[in-house]
Amino acid sequence: MSKLLDPLACPDCRSLLDPSSVCTGCGLALIGPDASALWQHLISADRLIERLRLAPALAAAPAAPAPPIRTLDLPAAPPRASSTQPSAAPPRVSTFSAQVVLLAVGGLCLLVAAAVFVAVSWSDLGLGGRTLVMTAITLLVGGIAVALTRRGLRGGAETLWLLTGALVAIDVVAARWAGLIDDLAPRHVAALLGGILLLGSTAVAAWATTTATRRLSGPVLGAGLGALLLTATEAWAADRAEVATAITVPLLLGTAVLLGGSFAGRLRPLGYAVGTIGVLSWAILVGQGLDRTGIDAADWWQHLRGWPLLVAALWAAPWAAAPTAVRRIPEPVRYVAASAALLSLVAFTLGGTLDADPQTMLLSGVALSLAGVAAIAPRVWARPAAAMTLGAGLTAGLLTASRPLDVLLQLPTTGPAFALNLGEQLPRTTWEVASWTAPLIATVAVLTALSLIRHLPEAARAEARTAWLVGAPAVVALGLVTAVLEQGPTLLPAVLTWAALTAVAAALAVAGRNTPVALVGGLVVTAYLVAVGIRLAVPSHLLVGLFATLVAGVLSAAATRTRADRLDGVLEPFLAGAAVVLAGFAATHWPYLAHATGDTAALTLALLMAAVGLAAAPIGRTPATRVTLELTALLCALTAPFFANSDVVVALTLSVTGSAVALVSILNRDRDRLSWLAAALLAVATLYRLADGAVAPELYAVPAAAVLVTAGVWRLLRDEPVSSWRALGSGLTVGLVPSLLLTLEDPVSVRGALVAAAGVAALAVGIRQRWGAPFLAGAAVVGILAVRHLGPEAAALPRWISLGSVGVALLLVGITWEARRRDAVAAERYLADLR
Repeated sequence: MSKLLDPLACPDCRSLLDPSSVCTGCGLALIGPDASALWQHLISADRLIERLRLAPALAAAPAAPAPPIRTLDLPAAPPRASSTQPSAAPPRVSTFSAQVVLLAVGGLCLLVAAAVFVAVSWSDLGLGGRTLVMTAITLLVGGIAVALTRRGLRGGAETLWLLTGALVAIDVVAARWAGLIDDLAPRHVAALLGGILLLGSTAVAAWATTTATRRLSGPVLGAGLGALLLTATEAWAADRAEVATAITVPLLLGTAVLLGGSFAGRLRPLGYAVGTIGVLSWAILVGQGLDRTGIDAADWWQHLRGWPLLVAALWAAPWAAAPTAVRRIPEPVRYVAASAALLSLVAFTLGGTLDADPQTMLLSGVALSLAGVAAIAPRVWARPAAAMTLGAGLTAGLLTASRPLDVLLQLPTTGPAFALNLGEQLPRTTWEVASWTAPLIATVAVLTALSLIRHLPEAARAEARTAWLVGAPAVVALGLVTAVLEQGPTLLPAVLTWAALTAVAAALAVAGRNTPVALVGGLVVTAYLVAVGIRLAVPSHLLVGLFATLVAGVLSAAATRTRADRLDGVLEPFLAGAAVVLAGFAATHWPYLAHATGDTAALTLALLMAAVGLAAAPIGRTPATRVTLELTALLCALTAPFFANSDVVVALTLSVTGSAVALVSILNRDRDRLSWLAAALLAVATLYRLADGAVAPELYAVPAAAVLVTAGVWRLLRDEPVSSWRALGSGLTVGLVPSLLLTLEDPVSVRGALVAAAGVAALAVGIRQRWGAPFLAGAAVVGILAVRHLGPEAAALPRWISLGSVGVALLLVGITWEARRRDAVAAERYLADLR
């Protein structure tokens, strides 16, 4: 039995409700407080009817507590309320339901039946019969679709309209087979079908908006397929495809706009479909224009070969340039249209091929034009132009920075050992463009950067302008100096010119020191110029030494004068570390001017870095600067062995480095742990000397040991808590171990006597001062030498003497056990008191 409440039907006309709770028949909207009240009343009425239906049974039954009345199959919530009074909505119709499945299967079967009929039974009928049958079937299905549409039965209407479109396609194909349209080429037959689908489906979709159905998707799909067929056959595949496509683009886009705004926006999906085809046609028009590029520029411009690109820009521009005439165009669409128009114009401008120099000028002109649009045009045009300008500016900047490298890579990697080599001729550039294009490209990089400042946040524009004022002159000057280098001058004027350019960049960086962005930019440019300048001066030891020394001095002065907190405390360590590196690089070149070799250069570098490491604590104004100086000096010192020509100097540079590290650990209480690194470096140096067969390592071990021991004693006398191993361990190792290892081969010698005397002296000092390091080191040396002296005699003794000696010793140990325990406790206390 029916109920008054049906969540799927209108309470007035009993038509189906759409998913938004609006009747598809009478248009009654079940939304708001009144709909909620109606919902509750219908639920109450259904409950009353059910109780009345059960009343006779309740009267005949004995009196008993009546169970609660349960209303099955009734929703528990009222219809969806308005935004001011929210309430639950009735359940929506599922798109994947039995109705959809039945309609889809039925329509598919009918379509297959029509296709089979055309394929099998078509030839048995005459022309009139064929026409009559297919027309009748199509009209019958279309008429049923019309009826369903009027009644608001959307599911059935969608299915039958799709089926009607498919039958129309079968009709056209059948007519082609029957010879009714035999004069038309296959392309035009497809265009005819597309036109029929487009016009018919559009008409159906527009008519449906006036019925209870309101909106249909099947005709929209048919119209879109029709537009695609018509456009593909009569525009994209036409004999003069460029002309047809150029005409089609505005027609499709204009139609899309009209459809989107008609019938209160109910045809907007159809407008989107047609607009998508229009955008695709525009892209094909651009592709057709790009396909013509690559020809000679004279022919390109004289015959306007790239006109499709120009027309594409013309069709895209109004979507960005007409905000008043077409107010409903979304802002993202405007940006995309502006980007498309600009890209088309750029492609049209660059379509013809030119020689290297004119092409460079043309590219520069395009980049500057985009920069002008980005700087002064309205926002819709300026932002896309800014994106393209950024790419052009980065390319120009990279070319400006990398262009001098073409000359540098052809220069020698080192200069003659004893020649100034000031007249070295720079090689010619291998670039295809002329030298005068270098400043042009640099200017493009500078101006494009200026045009982009407008697009930065307001708070960052002031700093960006200062940074531009700092960097722009240096970049333009770099382009000018590059042009000079590509002319092939001699080395001296080239290095002097580059040094002047570096000085200008450094002065500009100092001028912008109060703006972090400008300071960082200036430092980056200056660092690049310094690196390139050193490589340029490498063929001459004099020039590279002067250049590196001068820059190192400037950096050192800047490090001492800059504020410690500038750039969050990073600037001072950076300047100090760069000064150390450049000073070390200069130290490897100066010795060659005095007819020295790589050995002298290696020793000079090691000694200089040792001095820097020792001076880091007193001259470093901040902990970060001190650590940077120490670490940079250590790393540079470790490269010194690679400059040496002999193994002796390799070991000597390691000894100098290890000794310097040991002194740093001795003289500075907060660097005690470096003693382990010093011991490792000195051990490596010792092993290297011994493996190399050194006969007199004392010549450079003893002076280093004397310095280390002296510094260690000074540290022990000043700093009571310090361990003697930290203070004296390195010096004792350097002074005793190399000589001791050589003494083991010939203990009866002058070296052996001296080593033994040194061991005894160390032992005595340790006992006298209660220092553990000299005590144990001296004891170890004396003990090792004593065992070494006993070795030959022990081999000559009879076996019974050795066995007897062992037995006597064991007896003595057993007898004096208690006394030795007492002495051991005293000795342990003594050792514990050693420092």
